[in-house]
Amino acid sequence: MKNSIFMGMLFVFICCFSTNTIRQKQSEHLSKKEKEIINHFLNSELNSERYKSYSNFGITIIEEALKSQESINPYEYAHNYPYKSEEEDYWILNRNQVEKIKSKFKDEKQFYWKKENFDNKSIHLLKYDSLRQIIRTNKYIDLPSQLIIYLSKPLILNKNNALLSYDIGNGKLGFSPIIHITILMKKEKGKWYKSANFEDGTYN
Repeated sequence: MKNSIFMGMLFVFICCFSTNTIRQKQSEHLSKKEKEIINHFLNSELNSERYKSYSNFGITIIEEALKSQESINPYEYAHNYPYKSEEEDYWILNRNQVEKIKSKFKDEKQFYWKKENFDNKSIHLLKYDSLRQIIRTNKYIDLPSQLIIYLSKPLILNKNNALLSYDIGNGKLGFSPIIHITILMKKEKGKWYKSANFEDGTYN
């Protein structure tokens, strides 16, 4: 009964801060490939050993996607690191290609996630400002257990490779971080999987 009340509180809170119709029309559509990457990633990541103790948590995704620049910057940082991996498949882009991508996405428009982007229909969306308000007022203490995910739109490099950035936090602790990273997703036998990790040396 108590958990049902908490779930109701979260549902009302999220609905009150849902994106209005005008902003939804301004956001871009997610391509079939981008949707495939996102859903393969979420299914694999959330079923991994790291989240075994969070199996009863709900899933909330921040409505404003991380910018694609968030993916290319850690890749560039790792690529320039003096002790970088020498594995051939690890480095998909050279420095010139990195610079071209950074230039292309310099004035990138904000992308907003929609419920229909995700195969998991139990996923909730929450505006970033609403999350900040919840944390600032300590309301997360009274809400049901949630994994909160801040996720970038996939940065597709070619037909079999894409970069993806994400933060995942424990909502019961006010978005206390569990992981913050950029990954290389590769497609093999019709399935996208995590192939490499890239970190920028900081946590924002």
